Amino acid sequence: MANVDLINALLAVQQLLRMPGAHPELLTVVLEQMDKNIALVETIMSVVADSSNPEAALFARSVRGKLPRRGESMALLALAKNNTPLTDAEITELGSIASGGGKVDDSSQIQAAWLYLKYAKRDKDAVTQLTR
Repeated sequence: MANVDLINALLAVQQLLRMPGAHPELLTVVLEQMDKNIALVETIMSVVADSSNPEAALFARSVRGKLPRRGESMALLALAKNNTPLTDAEITELGSIASGGGKVDDSSQIQAAWLYLKYAKRDKDAVTQLTR
């Protein structure tokens, strides 16, 4: 994917995430491109994971269970960043992402670690340990 195409895709996804009515179309694009253009799917899911708006969390919830491992991890990060209630299994999965099992970049892995601590109600203990 050329840089200009990548930038255009990022901007388009950011706009679509702000419009919940467009989510079904975005989901269709993701599912259609999964086998054809994994780079596009990963770009879309990166934007979703980086977003902190509630609409991104809605989209993330709609794609959970339909993506390859890395996409699933990014969708879960979007949910966690938006303070979405998570199941015990999702909290465990967040811990797995934090420990390297989510096929995400280092920055996302670090975010997953802090979010895992938050959902496991251990974030205050971790901060105390780090500031001693």
